[in-house]
Amino acid sequence: MQHKKQNKYRIIRTTINSCKDCLRTSFWKRATEIDNADGIESPKASESEILDYVLKLPKNYRISIYLYYYEGYTVKEIAGMLGKTENIISATYKKG
Repeated sequence: MQHKKQNKYRIIRTTINSCKDCLRTSFWKRATEIDNADGIESPKASESEILDYVLKLPKNYRISIYLYYYEGYTVKEIAGMLGKTENIISATYKKG
């Protein structure tokens, strides 16, 4: 019985120490809480600038991304229009 209690204590203590180690990393020292980030503005590109980048993409990406984000079509509708499967269209967004 004593052996089980010792193992349980060791596991709990190891977990606690691992969590503390994670909190000591430099990432958490540089991170800002979302509540404190009100005054920080994220850089925003103009919509026309983003559209310029989209139009420079290869044709197979450009058409589906334009239809999805700018025209509001669903993946299923785009797949039907382009004669491709939904999986292929969905993969376009995951790659880009």
